[in-house]
Amino acid sequence: MLDHKYKVFYHLAQTPNTTKVAEELLLSQPAISKNIKELEKELGITLFNRIEGRMQLTEAGQYLYSEIEILVRKEHFTLEPVPLYPNMSFRRRWSDSKMPHRKWLFL
Repeated sequence: MLDHKYKVFYHLAQTPNTTKVAEELLLSQPAISKNIKELEKELGITLFNRIEGRMQLTEAGQYLYSEIEILVRKEHFTLEPVPLYPNMSFRRRWSDSKMPHRKWLFL
């Protein structure tokens, strides 16, 4: 799963409107801005240009968004395999180890 700051970035990159993203993620607008500023500081890059109150992805922001989009797709594929195989039934089994991980059994 994505770190919270990356999740905020991903949603803001899709919908460059802090009000809408704040509502969607159940956060305040200042919390959205704080997460983005912290992520930019952590990475040492500017992710958004802020022009006249508008958010626009920088080149670095576009690159990061494309990489996160790949991770989101992989996460979705990993966690939701059932619809991809409609003629097979699946059963979940959790590992007994200290670090549980999901295993799918094809029946």
